[in-house]
Amino acid sequence: MSERNENTNRYVPPPADLLTDYGRTGQTDIIGLNEIIRAEDFISARSPLAFAVGKNDRGETVLCDFERAPQIIVAGRTGSGCAMFLDCLVVSIIYKAAPSDVRFMLIDSDKGYFKKYEGMPHLSDSGLIRDRTVAVASLEFALTEADRRVELFSACGASCIDDYNERVRKGEVRGEKLTKTIVVIAELSEFMLGEKRVRVEKAVAGLASKGRSVGMYLAIATAMPTNTVLSMRIASSIPSRIAFCTSTAAESQTILHTAGAERLGNDEMLFYPAYAAAPEKTKRVYADALDILNVIVYLQTHSDRSGSSARDIKHMPEMSCDPLAVEALQAAMHHGYISASTVQRRFSVGYARAMRILDGLEARGFIAKDAASSKYSVTAVGEAYVHGSADGIDVKPSFSTSEPELKELFVRALATAVEAGEISVPDMQHDLGIGYVQAKKILDIMSAEGCLGDERADSPVRSVKITANDAADKYGARFGQGDGT
Repeated sequence: MSERNENTNRYVPPPADLLTDYGRTGQTDIIGLNEIIRAEDFISARSPLAFAVGKNDRGETVLCDFERAPQIIVAGRTGSGCAMFLDCLVVSIIYKAAPSDVRFMLIDSDKGYFKKYEGMPHLSDSGLIRDRTVAVASLEFALTEADRRVELFSACGASCIDDYNERVRKGEVRGEKLTKTIVVIAELSEFMLGEKRVRVEKAVAGLASKGRSVGMYLAIATAMPTNTVLSMRIASSIPSRIAFCTSTAAESQTILHTAGAERLGNDEMLFYPAYAAAPEKTKRVYADALDILNVIVYLQTHSDRSGSSARDIKHMPEMSCDPLAVEALQAAMHHGYISASTVQRRFSVGYARAMRILDGLEARGFIAKDAASSKYSVTAVGEAYVHGSADGIDVKPSFSTSEPELKELFVRALATAVEAGEISVPDMQHDLGIGYVQAKKILDIMSAEGCLGDERADSPVRSVKITANDAADKYGARFGQGDGT
């Protein structure tokens, strides 16, 4: 990703072809992220903090820029598109900025929606944050860093982060270049309904007041747009808003201070940055989960920071890799995790060899150790290796052999699919709040059980051929209850 040119590093963004071009597949009603990335407005935008929003009623590309709107609230009802909007925000900035210029502090929700970004070179040093206690501490640390930068700029007479970095580059100030940081919170309500509320409010308000000048920005999302979650202190600190479809006019009023979001379609939003006179109806951008995974894997395999290369993924070195490593990785993909005891039981090996296998997989970036347990989860690089392997997963998926939790998710997904008449991996990720690996596994089970129509090369969407009566009789699917459960 970085190319050496004399004494400078030039950032080479991922190829736009990694993102699906829906125009070529005949799905002209979908605005893919590929279309925005290739748009002249996006290419010519000089700011590395410009990101995709969508297209307005006139067919014009709509962008937002953290330089102009340093904090933004994204809200709407569950499944309206908030999570995908955050994906488009993150990925489009990846196409603009190098990891040395912009980093993301990603605070994940309980659903683990940001898991696909694990190991991304653009992540801040805190990595992907899942634990709420760690998340609050990280927000407070970010505020402390903002205060430090204010003092740093004051001492040298710099007006903002760009001014400071320019002085460092010229040698006028002794110090290191500062990186701009975008703090993204996947679900604010998880912090605003508990004891950590006061600390989170204080950190968010503090970052909002200093963010623009010190290079620290905020994107906060919630599927609970109530006055309890979007409190007075937070709402007054963040004037820029994006509203997806809401359940009531009152929720629209909470987000935008006006009604209207309750009448939006599933692919629409109201974009209301602080510099606009009124909300603008915009058709949202679509980012396929597989496309995002491709981009992240590309970054990991082409970045000096990740310490890996494309060859490392496709060819695990024979001299330093245990013969059971590939099977262990496949087992981890199937079960969702792996541990030393799991390797010992499954392959009848001793503890020392089990740990060597796990250490080897971790060193290659295929698995990552969970901070709170002895288990390891599969990273995006590991997923890419398994999906690209000729061997595939060694256990054929089926409903009868699946774990109870997976069976429950299967039944919920099947009920939703039957009612909609179609299903895809991204649909399941959004509707069930699960990761790519689980969603793909459920789709594979549906296919193996004969519930789906033929797979099409030009679309991730599969038609459903099982009837509601058969789904109810054979799998216990229930209908007409809103969430498909």
